[in-house]
Amino acid sequence: MKFSVVAMICGILAGVMCAGSAAMAAGGKTGFVDVEKVFAKYQKTVELNGKLQQERKDKIAERKSMVEGINKLKDEADLLRDEAKRQKEAAVDEKVKALYQFEEKVKREAMQKQARLQEEILGEIKGAIAETGKGEGYDIIFAATGDDIGYHAERLDLTEQIVKILNKKRTDTK
Repeated sequence: MKFSVVAMICGILAGVMCAGSAAMAAGGKTGFVDVEKVFAKYQKTVELNGKLQQERKDKIAERKSMVEGINKLKDEADLLRDEAKRQKEAAVDEKVKALYQFEEKVKREAMQKQARLQEEILGEIKGAIAETGKGEGYDIIFAATGDDIGYHAERLDLTEQIVKILNKKRTDTK
């Protein structure tokens, strides 16, 4: 999750760097936002991470149940002989195959859901940055990650302001 967010943000940052040099040379109003911090502090991210964790726990419990069923069938097969044993072992093989398919499906769906939610949240963050820029007369607001900016005056950091805007919108829509 963190790698893809960083990659997306680096792309955004590269694009605005070119436009930013002209605005800064003209003495325009400039700010920056640490998008990773906004992402981490945004209440929606916190809520969705909790929800995803619960879904993960549910899937783990479901997997555990499947494994227990397989182990029970294996134990039953050990007690049988010849044809009955082969049939039970075939049933075990089918259950194992279903388990692998289940695991792959769960992984794929989790990755797709996480990517979709990241895109949604990053879109909301970009929207809040644009809203702040337009509303407060900024010429440019840089989207940064972590220590991408070597030095900045604290007055240029709009990170907490963006977090407050997003979290207020989140509580207002509930």
